[in-house]
Amino acid sequence: MDAISIQGVTKTYRIGVGRARVREMAPWPLDRALRRLFPSWWVRDTFNALQDVSVTVRSGSSVGIVGHNGAGKTTLLKVIAGVTSPTSGVAVVSGRMAALIDILIGFHPEMTGRENAYLLGAVHGFNRSSMSSRIDRIFEFAEIDDMADTPLKRYSSGMVARLGFAVISALDAEI
Repeated sequence: MDAISIQGVTKTYRIGVGRARVREMAPWPLDRALRRLFPSWWVRDTFNALQDVSVTVRSGSSVGIVGHNGAGKTTLLKVIAGVTSPTSGVAVVSGRMAALIDILIGFHPEMTGRENAYLLGAVHGFNRSSMSSRIDRIFEFAEIDDMADTPLKRYSSGMVARLGFAVISALDAEI
C-alpha cells in the first residue's frame, strides 16, 4: 500500500504581486522610468517551485529528500503535509500525518498554551478526550508545565517551538 502518492504535482508562485500593483497604478512617465530602473519587474510574474513531480512512497519505507537551495524540497513537504495546495497534480496521503514543517500554524497568541495544544490536536483530527489523555505528557516533554495556562504571547519563541514539537510528537502519527 502507498503511504504517499504524488502524481504530476506542479506548484507555481506569483512573483512581485505588490510590484504588479505599482505597475498598474503608475502613470505612463513613471512607468517608463520604473521599467528602466527595475526591468526584472516586467520580465516574469510566476515561478515554478515544483514542476511535474511524481513520487510514490510505500508504507514502512523511509525517504530522504536532498537537493540544492531552491530545489523545491520544502515546497514538496508543504504539499505533502497539506500546508499548501499544488497548482496542478494530485497529492494523496494515506494515514494520519504529523508534519514538523510549519508546526506553529494555527497557534494563536491570545490563547493559552493548553488551548493551543488542544487546537493543534483538533487540526490534526484528535478530539478533546484523546488530547486530554496526552496533555500532561505534552507539557512535561516541552518542559513548560508551569506555563500551560499562560497566553502564548507571553512565551519565548523557544517555548512556543517546544510546545509545537511536543504536540506533534504526541499525536501518534503513521506518517
